Amino acid sequence: MVSLVAGDEQAGQCDGIGSDARFELVNGIVCASARGSDRLFIADQNHSIRVVDTKTRSVTTIVGDHTRQTRAGVGRNCSISAPERLTFGRSPTLKPESVLYITAEEVIVRVDIETAQLTICQWKDETICNKLYPNGIDCLPTGQLIVSSDEKCSLYIFDPATGDHQLLAGDGQHSDVGTLRVDGPAKTARFYRPSDLVVVDSERCLYVIDRGHNLLRHVTLPASFFLQN
Repeated sequence: MVSLVAGDEQAGQCDGIGSDARFELVNGIVCASARGSDRLFIADQNHSIRVVDTKTRSVTTIVGDHTRQTRAGVGRNCSISAPERLTFGRSPTLKPESVLYITAEEVIVRVDIETAQLTICQWKDETICNKLYPNGIDCLPTGQLIVSSDEKCSLYIFDPATGDHQLLAGDGQHSDVGTLRVDGPAKTARFYRPSDLVVVDSERCLYVIDRGHNLLRHVTLPASFFLQN
């Protein structure tokens, strides 16, 4: 059985209940499972992050003023340009599902869910993020983020606490159409436009969609990325 939760066939930016709400080119979605399965957070390409209550079918905008720029602020008094993917932050010191990290064109932003405060993550090398065009994103138990780069066709580790980054997999070079897939050691592997990804703690690995090659790829992760119980 398939049924409508929210939205209609017309693109737009209206909040509301069920079909009274409108979205435009929705990309990422995450479920706040620790708080019950009734809240979904959605990256709307109409420059906003939306929250859907699956019980009431209500849609509200948590951050973003629907303008194509990224600007720090709170709620509707901030901007997020064309958000792509989103994930909950996690670390031993962070309350579960209290923070979202989101890729948005040339930046990564952090949103505090309770206060709707949006901040732009700072990289130690300020020029690196706008060269990566970050797309897919997921968070390790350590609090570090794994990010896929559409431009560099590689995967990176980014620490939002320090601004440090390092190459995880791929050779850090833009691949042309027709570039062959290369498996093997992480930093000699080749991807073409990697997109969404997910960390699987129980397997200590990462699954990533290699969009340009029409493949699902597997990346083994170091044990140090996972906290010991």
